[in-house]
Amino acid sequence: KMRKRIMELDGTRPIHYEGDREEHKATDMVSVMYPSVYTVIEEGKKDEPMPYFMCEYGHAMGLGPGSFEEYWDAIYASKRLIGGCVWEWVDHGMEVLTEDGERYYAYGGDFGEKLHDGNFCMDGLVYPDRKPHTGLMELKNVQRPARVIDFDQNAGAVTIENQLDFVDLRDYLNIGWELTCDGERISSGVAEVPSVKPHCTADIPLELSIPEKGRVFLKISYSRKTASELLPAGFALGFDEVAIENKLCANQKMASYAATGEEELSVSESDRFIQINANSFVYTYNKLTGLWSKLNIQGREMLQKPMELNIWRAPTDNDRNEKHRWMRCCYDKASARAYETDWSIIDGAVRIRSSVSVVAIPVQRILSGEIIWTVLPSGEIRMDISVKKDPEFAMLPRFGIRMFMPKELNRVEYYGMGPMESYVDKHRASWHGIFAGDVSELHEDYLRPQENGSHYDCDYVTLTGPDSFVAIIGDKPFCFNASHYTQEELTEKNHNFELEESGYTVLCIDAAQNGIGSNSCGPALDPRFRLEGDKINFSVRMILR
Repeated sequence: KMRKRIMELDGTRPIHYEGDREEHKATDMVSVMYPSVYTVIEEGKKDEPMPYFMCEYGHAMGLGPGSFEEYWDAIYASKRLIGGCVWEWVDHGMEVLTEDGERYYAYGGDFGEKLHDGNFCMDGLVYPDRKPHTGLMELKNVQRPARVIDFDQNAGAVTIENQLDFVDLRDYLNIGWELTCDGERISSGVAEVPSVKPHCTADIPLELSIPEKGRVFLKISYSRKTASELLPAGFALGFDEVAIENKLCANQKMASYAATGEEELSVSESDRFIQINANSFVYTYNKLTGLWSKLNIQGREMLQKPMELNIWRAPTDNDRNEKHRWMRCCYDKASARAYETDWSIIDGAVRIRSSVSVVAIPVQRILSGEIIWTVLPSGEIRMDISVKKDPEFAMLPRFGIRMFMPKELNRVEYYGMGPMESYVDKHRASWHGIFAGDVSELHEDYLRPQENGSHYDCDYVTLTGPDSFVAIIGDKPFCFNASHYTQEELTEKNHNFELEESGYTVLCIDAAQNGIGSNSCGPALDPRFRLEGDKINFSVRMILR
């Protein structure tokens, strides 16, 4: 009866009601909340007359959502799938003052009320003041008006598909391109946009000279051709990034960070420590942890606290369910322990091998394996670690090393995905390049503190201070995070204004981090983005000056 009355009032509008889940007699579409990507793909394959709509599919709470790109890959691949809605637009925080007059955004529980949902009202794509979250920038680029669907490297041509429903791309946008090698621009230009009707494709030729060595990427950028009531001409509409194949796809700039000079190394050993001595440096290795306790360069101590193996991250809002499993596994209390250690000198380099584990007092070993450190006569340090996770434990938040370095090491430069924070399932607003800034600029100030500011698919990262320098170089791409806040501080505090800086530059170098997802309200994290494999191998080099 209600449908009949609606049609009498306005028969032009389709009717949506998520509660009509079985017979769909009253609605014009199948409507669901938070299906997995795999469910969406299967629904897209069905030969059904009624379209499939996700009335919610991405939960934009804190550092989130993840997997926007995977959902839209599925949507674009099927005519039956008509899209979905992100929950939601804005963080519903109320601006209030602390006793000291500092402004902050309050949420559930901050007013003394007993019945509340905590920060579950803080789940928007923009902050209360309408400043965009990185999730909004991610969504913007995922929903770009055109997409590169193929690249013929031999012909030097990209195939562009028009994602719009009514407008020819030639009338709507301009296309620029840029070819980079190891983050340096080597050529660029503006392409002539042919007629590309809605949901059609066209080939666009480009004049490209591809280097034989280096990590090479082609970035295709879309901008508005003319002004509209809301957007000026030239407004950035999105971009695609294409990885280019060449003979040696390895970052060549990393070689410039190699340590120089050679010094004779001597080794002394006690029950607990191995000390490596040279004219300009002294390194102290802890045989109880399998990690460095001190790294002294020309009288300057680079480690303000002993190095750690690190599997914890400050839970994101979308970790709010998984974090209870993590805490039952004692990931937040875990530390490294070494058992057997031996060392040798080979060709002037000191090689230290330890059998290690990551443990916590109430549980069995979480990870077990071996770590090998090699100190070269130049002072360069190489780490090769191989560990295996006990399958009884939950997926890991992360795996890597954590170093507490002098706060004066404040200038960061890296090659990887930036400038936005980027994660394995949330990096479409970023691109590959060389990015630099102060450590504080990497911090994303979520209103409820949580993991933030990591960068994905990095070849190297450097920290520079007035008289010190550190470079971390990966055998394979890695993730890193540099912050003045510890993960313990971010875990403990409920509001951003409560955060206290640690006094260090905290550098986390990760083989991988767990994905972000939407599990605070939606499906479990996509298995492709879980850090739960049996074995992790991780190798990096460290140069200290």
